[in-house]
Order: sequence, then structure tokens, then C-alpha cells
Amino acid sequence: MSATTTLLIEIGVEELPTKAVTHLADAGRDLWAQALANAGLTHGDIEALATPRRLAWRIRDLATRQSDQKIERKGPALAAAKDQDGNWSKAALGFAASCGVDVAALAVEDTPKGKWLMYYGEQPGQSLEALLPDLFRHVCDNLPIAKRMRWGDHEQSFVRPVLSLVALADARVLPLEYFGVKAGRETLGHRVHHPQAVAIASATSYEADLRGAHIIASHAARMESIRAQVEAKAAALGGVAVIPPALLAEVASLTEWPVAIAGSFDERYLAVPQEVLITTMQDNQKTFAVVGADGKIRPHFIAVANLESADEAAVRKGNEKVIRPRFADAEFFWQQDLKHKLADYLPRLEHVVYQEKLGSVAAKTRRLEALGRALAPVCGADAENVATAARISKSDLLTEMVMEFPELQGLMGRYYAAAEGYAADIAAALDEQYQPRGAGGALPQTRTGLALAIAEKLDTLVGGFAIGAKPTGSKDPYALRRMAISLIRLITENELALPLGEWLGKSAAQYDAALGAPIHVAAVREYILERLDSHYREQGIRSDATGNLHIIRALEQHASQAHFILVTSMGCGEQWDMMSEPFKQALGEAVRAKTEAEIYLKQSSLNWTILRPCGLADGDGNSYNLTLHDELLIYRSGVLDMKTPNETETLAIPGDGLLLEPGRLYLGRTVEYTRTDAYVPMLEGRSSTGRLGLCIHVTAGFGDVGFAGYWTLEIFCIHPIRIYPGVGICQIYYHTLAGAYDPYRSGKYQNNTGIQPSLMYREFER
Repeated sequence: MSATTTLLIEIGVEELPTKAVTHLADAGRDLWAQALANAGLTHGDIEALATPRRLAWRIRDLATRQSDQKIERKGPALAAAKDQDGNWSKAALGFAASCGVDVAALAVEDTPKGKWLMYYGEQPGQSLEALLPDLFRHVCDNLPIAKRMRWGDHEQSFVRPVLSLVALADARVLPLEYFGVKAGRETLGHRVHHPQAVAIASATSYEADLRGAHIIASHAARMESIRAQVEAKAAALGGVAVIPPALLAEVASLTEWPVAIAGSFDERYLAVPQEVLITTMQDNQKTFAVVGADGKIRPHFIAVANLESADEAAVRKGNEKVIRPRFADAEFFWQQDLKHKLADYLPRLEHVVYQEKLGSVAAKTRRLEALGRALAPVCGADAENVATAARISKSDLLTEMVMEFPELQGLMGRYYAAAEGYAADIAAALDEQYQPRGAGGALPQTRTGLALAIAEKLDTLVGGFAIGAKPTGSKDPYALRRMAISLIRLITENELALPLGEWLGKSAAQYDAALGAPIHVAAVREYILERLDSHYREQGIRSDATGNLHIIRALEQHASQAHFILVTSMGCGEQWDMMSEPFKQALGEAVRAKTEAEIYLKQSSLNWTILRPCGLADGDGNSYNLTLHDELLIYRSGVLDMKTPNETETLAIPGDGLLLEPGRLYLGRTVEYTRTDAYVPMLEGRSSTGRLGLCIHVTAGFGDVGFAGYWTLEIFCIHPIRIYPGVGICQIYYHTLAGAYDPYRSGKYQNNTGIQPSLMYREFER
């Protein structure tokens, strides 16, 4: 077993861009893994560690040397390796020279094609120390740096000027020089608390050594430190901190030694919508808001400094001083916007371009108004309210607040509409039209908002495809992929009966004829259905089952008294374990999809029946033909005893048929496995077989309600007759029930797996 070490590589730099800290560290981890694999060096975990002033990677259990490589090379044929005098030919001498050995060191190997010269050797593996410069260069040169910088007189470039390099194998410094900097064990300490260099004792002591210099090396550890401090400060103020994951990660990328500090602001600003205050805190000041148990904002915030100040009060006042003018601006925007009505902005929207080929924002609102009005009955909304909401849906785009904080589009419309006295559902719809705003985001809570949100998605998708903006790969400038997924959620989670093609056509009809939007309807529909497939797969539901799911949902909503008969397949549900491996491999996906539909139906509020046919053909009336399996059972004894199990033997029915003898009982079974709930099954022989003197299932023609299994057939013939496997042997009928019933669940013949002889002897054992 080769020796291993723990390798630490750290690049100390000038302050990194916030978004680059974890992005480059994580990318570097993948690049190290790639480089080590290419070099044939085995390793354990690779850790990415990063602060605003350093990128570091620690690789555990790293092999200190490559394995020796065995070399095998085939040379010229022996016949061509010597001349007629027995001297080595130029071909043989040249091959030996290329292998770095004398020709006498070559081997001769017998092969089916004759004797050949061979070279067998061994190339010693290189040490980690020798390989490190190339490995490091590979990582640095391939990091996804958007804009590289050059400094000094060397050729290398990086995201920021490099100030230090650390390269340690356990406690030993490795020779490495790059960016004009020679590697050692010293790195950068905290700018204020530890301005002098920090010596790293070993690769494993890295975090502890840095912590002594007021540096928390792990980004994840800094996040947890910030979270704990912010939550504690908020609790001390009698509130709860609002900690968005993105803001938490960003603040951790801005600090090396985070220290939370609570601050306050004038309560007069609480008259401004709290979302505005929270947004400016998070976006502009990188601070955390504090809310009460009621969810309403409190006049406090929590900032995170990058040092422990000797005068915390001064730091607090500094943050309060900076946040005050931001809030004053927000207050001014709010008060100015309240002086205008949303309808006042409509003429100006005629001059705001939505998209060059799709016209103005005002044109979009008119399309939404027409489409929303049509959608209202489907969504259970008031058509006039939807039309009103659509008409003013984009007015807030021209408000001072939204121009300052574009991410508040829709939300501010809701506030302004409520202040203006619009109905609550109309005001809510101005915000809900953009929902869901992200993966797993909230859906509209009002029917007006639901109708407007669907209209918004339909219009955006049709318009996007009409101008040739269909998403390709990672390119999706109009976020049509997100629109499609949002539309799917709006329809499916609200259980709407919404024919997709029809409503896409209605949306397309709202555009100018010159655009030719209707010809793109089919492509939009196909694209949405592709997303639907992915949507259900993410939930563990296969697309083959979704059609049934939609039908079941629609019936629950619009025809709750309906009786749903689901025809699925052999192998579904409890039959799965009985199926052969080739069956599972060939049809497994389809059967699982059908099983999902069965499960969903059973969990629904509908009355239901499940049929699991296999090769059933339509029979006469309300019957189906069942087919004969390729095996029969016969009793060995000439005398049968009800009290004891009677021995049987199996007869195979070959493809060319089996001759049945008169006066003898044969037991067969159906190929098909059936199950019924809420119906009485009845089995009878076909008239065509009866006319040949073949009697099928002459006793107990009725099955029990709830019976599940293969049907064992009692067969005898009046005349000798040849039978064949797979022949339509009998018919099954289903009869409705009136009143309550007890389903057959635990009978002795339930869920059988093949032909069953009589089990009557069990009755004598009771």
C-alpha cells in the first residue's frame, strides 16, 4: 500500500468579488479531482475552504507517488528483425532505441501470427512533489474566472492579485512557485486583528491556526456563526430575525471574522410597506430585518461587522446613520406614489415597450384582459374583477418605488390598489399574477389572481415562441422554461379542467395576425407537455400515469358521484412480485406507471373498479374473453378424498395441442389475473367450446366481490378433443351490487399464483 499524505493548498489574494468566493472554491475542488485522476493519484475527501482573501483546498489520504506503470510494446516480426546473414535489421535496432534499451534486451513472443519482438518494461511513478506544479497550474488556469487580472511582470493571470501561497504535505512545505510567489507555510491574517503573517503548522491544523488569527476558514462555519449571532441578537430584542439563505451566504462571503451588531431606526418608517424596508435592508445594507411573532417588522436591524470593535456603539451608530437615508428615500417614493391612481399610468404604458416584436406593455394588458375574462369561469373567478385586475396589472411598473426596487413589481401594485380602495381580490391579483415566483413558490390564493396568473403565463409563452425565443440548452432569455413549469403547477395543483391546446389557441388569437402566433401553438403545447413529464418525474410519478391522474381529479371536482373503471395491466400492484424477471425488465416502467394510477384512484373519493387484463378481447355484451394457460393439473389417484390433500401432476400443453380424454377432470387456469372491487365477477364457458363438448368451470360460476387472482378452470370433455395454449377458453362478466357488502380478502384462493387444486380438506381441520 502506497504512502499517503494530507495536502493543503492556499492562494492568498486581494479582496475577492463576493460571488466568486464559494463559486471558485467549489469549482477548484472539482478541478483538483479531475487533475488527480488524470495523474493517477488516489485520494480521499477534497475540502474547499474560502474567505474573502483566500481560496484553499485540503485533500486527505492523497497518494505521495504514482503507481509504477508496466509497459508492453510490440515491435517488428522476428522474420523482419534480422537480415539473411542473421544480423539485426534497421527495424529491430530502431524499435530497441525507441524503447531505450539494447536490442538484446528485447523479448521474442509466439503469437498465432508468428514470432514478434516485444519490449517489457516498467516506468517508475512520479512523486507528488514532482507532479504538483502541473497539477496546480491545471487548477488555476481552468477556474471559471469571468475577468482575469494581470499584475507584475509574470505571465500568469488570476481573479485578483496573489499575495501568498501555502503548499503543505502534512507539515512539510512542498516546492511550488506561481504568480511570481514562492509557496511556504505563511498566509494572511485578519486585516485589523492580526495584520502580520500567520504560520500554518500543518495541513490538518489549518482552521485552528487561522482562528487564532481571527479568521474562520470555512464558509459554512461562518454562515452558522452569523446565523447563531443574528438569531441571538433578534431574540434579545424580543423578535425573530429574517434570514434569507442567499443573504446569509453573501454576508459570509464578505467577512472573515463576523460579529453581529443590533441597530434601530425611527418608528415613523414603519408606515412604509415592510417589504420595502426589508428589501432595502437586505439589498443595500446587507443587514437582517427583525419581525415580531405576528410577522410584522420591528424598528430594528442586525448588521454584521468584520471585526470585534472596541467601540461597538460607534459601529452601531454608523450603520444607523447609513440606513436612515435609504429609509427616507423609500418613504418619499411611497408618499409620492400614493398621490397617483393606478389607472393614471395606463396612457404612459402605451409608450413602454414590452418586447420589440410584441408591442407595448399596454398591448399586453389588453391581451391579458381579454384572456383573463375568458378564463374567469374556469377558475371560479368574477370576470369583471379579473378584467379590472388585468387592466391595471402593469401600472406599478411606472411607480417611483418599483423603478427603485424592480423586484417589488406586483407587490407594490397590491399595496397601491388596496390604498386606492380596489376590492381585496383585485389588489391581491396584482401580486399573484407573478406567482409562483420560483421553484416551490406560493400559488395565488384568490381565484382572480389564479385567472390572471394563468393568462400571464399563456401570453408570455405564446409570445416568446412566436418571436423565436424557444429555450435552447441554457439559453432562456424570457424565462419561458420557468413560465411553463409555473403554468403546470397553476393548472394541476388547482385541479383545473383546462384543455391546453384550446387555451393556447385563445391566447395566440389575441396577438396581431402579422405575428403568426397561432402556427406556434402546437410547439408551445409540446414544450409544456415535456415540462409536465419532468415535473411529475421529480415527484416520482411517471408520465404514463398523469392522464389518469388528471381524469380522476377532474371527476372528483366536477362529477364526484361517478364510478371510475380503470383498466390497467397484468403485473400491477400486488402482482408485481409474481412477475418474471424478463417481464419486469421489458415492461417494468409502464407497469409501475399504471400502478401509480391505481394507487391514486384508491386514495380518491370516487367509487371505483380496477381491471387488470392481459390480452383481453372484446366479448359479446358486457363480457371479456379469457385465455387458457399452457399447463394443466390432473389428480394422480383414481379415488379422491375430501379430507386429505390429493396428489397432482402437471401436464404441459404444447404448441401443437394436447388431446383431452373423456371422463377425466383437468384443472387449468387463465393467463389473466383479475381483480374486482364493488362488482360481482361471473365466469362461464364460451358457447363455441361448449358446442365441441368441452365443459369449462361448471361449478361456482360466480366469484366473490374483491377476488384477486388467476381463475382455476374445471375442465372435462364429452368427446376426445385437442386443446391449445392461449385459446379463448371462457368469458368473464361483471354484475353490479345493490347495498352494502363485505369484500373477499382472506379466502383460501385469494391472490393465487397458479392452478389450485381443491383445498376443501382445510374445512375439516377447523
